[in-house]
Amino acid sequence: MNDPTAIKLSSYHVVTDTVVDETDRRARRVVFATRTGAVRILDAATWTALSGGEFTSLSHELLLDLVDIELLVPSADQELQTILARNAAAAADSDTLYMVVQPTAHCQLGCGYCGQEHTSRRLSTKDQDLFIERVRRTLADARFDRLHICWFGAEPLSGLSVIRLMTPNLRAVAREADCAYQSHIVTNGLALTDKVATELVNEHGIIKIEVTLDGIGGFHDGRRHQKNGAPTFARIYRNVLGLAQRPDLDVRLTLGAPAVPVGR
Repeated sequence: MNDPTAIKLSSYHVVTDTVVDETDRRARRVVFATRTGAVRILDAATWTALSGGEFTSLSHELLLDLVDIELLVPSADQELQTILARNAAAAADSDTLYMVVQPTAHCQLGCGYCGQEHTSRRLSTKDQDLFIERVRRTLADARFDRLHICWFGAEPLSGLSVIRLMTPNLRAVAREADCAYQSHIVTNGLALTDKVATELVNEHGIIKIEVTLDGIGGFHDGRRHQKNGAPTFARIYRNVLGLAQRPDLDVRLTLGAPAVPVGR
């Protein structure tokens, strides 16, 4: 980055309050660059410099990284227009209609850094019908070869009943449009038993299961415990190991990794 004055902090980001890292007692913030979906953990001084536009105080390597993830963008960039144009181009080029569904606002975990408000609410029948109708209209307006549904947070397996209700209707809509149907799920893995995994793959078209972890046992349990403080790593690990040893299930299993701290 040869000219730090030619860049600005993107308007499209989310940043946490300052938290103290228990490993070294340093103050840090977690920053989510929403234009690319990238996450960085920055020390408090770095974030102060970024938010104040003091880019010359940051290292060349860090600036390059933040430009690469589009947390820093050209000063002249009209961001909304750029993003809308990019999304329109991606939609026009894709043969897959990709949609995200949050079946419930409930989660068993009490992660201190979670920004979601957990409640027992599930996606209502009315909202399910509205979503399915939106999918139907979208498939009718453009030629797609595939409908791909992502079941996503809070904890989608807490809303398994919604997945059971919606999947047959989504499959039917895909058939009407002469599209293939597939889905994947992002889960904390706590409820991912052998029985549930079998149902997801064989009955609900799940081709990928993404399990989120924060690291090895002790570190994970210190951050991703149940709301009553009970540990979760051992059960999640048992579920993941069991799934990994299931050659009868045609599914891709991936594990999420924690963000890597980045400083000056």
